[in-house]
Amino acid sequence: MQNAPLARIAAAAATVAISLSVAACGSDDDVEKVQQQGTQIQQQAEQLRQDAQKAADDIRSGKRSAEDVSEELQEKGKDLQNQALDAADDAVDAAEKHGDVPDEAKKALEDARNQVNSQP
Repeated sequence: MQNAPLARIAAAAATVAISLSVAACGSDDDVEKVQQQGTQIQQQAEQLRQDAQKAADDIRSGKRSAEDVSEELQEKGKDLQNQALDAADDAVDAAEKHGDVPDEAKKALEDARNQVNSQP
């Protein structure tokens, strides 16, 4: 698997982490929803890591081709990235709804979103 999808996933995870801190300014329901999304994304990222390890073992043993594995893992990575971005958007919406988000938190979130969106 290429490093670019992993970089996008890492950047998306960073966006979610920042979003969670921004969402903490929101109501308890908003925070709980975003935290649940964050937990789900972390679990899916761990599953993706495990899938990648198993796929590497399958390639080494000759059970699967590198091309098939690469395509499958890239698709799963892209799905995870999209979920992370959706969670980040939800967190931003929750924070904006309450209007008490510090300017530096808004800037950090915008920077993280730009990083994710600039990945190839």
